[in-house]
Amino acid sequence: MKPLTLAVVLTALCAPALSHAQSFSADQSSAPLTRAQVREEFIALEKAGYDPQDKTDYPSNLAQAESIVAQQNHANTGYAANTNGAIQAPR
Repeated sequence: MKPLTLAVVLTALCAPALSHAQSFSADQSSAPLTRAQVREEFIALEKAGYDPQDKTDYPSNLAQAESIVAQQNHANTGYAANTNGAIQAPR
């Protein structure tokens, strides 16, 4: 009877951890990036003005480039806010 009780207790303790792990794998935003995706992001940062060799302005240089890339990505979605607050579809 003890092995059965132990199995039930272990199952009860492990179930929340396993269900939590499932929710992470279903989330696309937590998936690791591929090498190609990282390279693409790095190239976009360089085009936005980030210089990896510039060590003196490192944090601000990277933050500024990330801001520019974020603005470009937002602009490339094709949707813009109307003056009355409605969403306007791309033409």
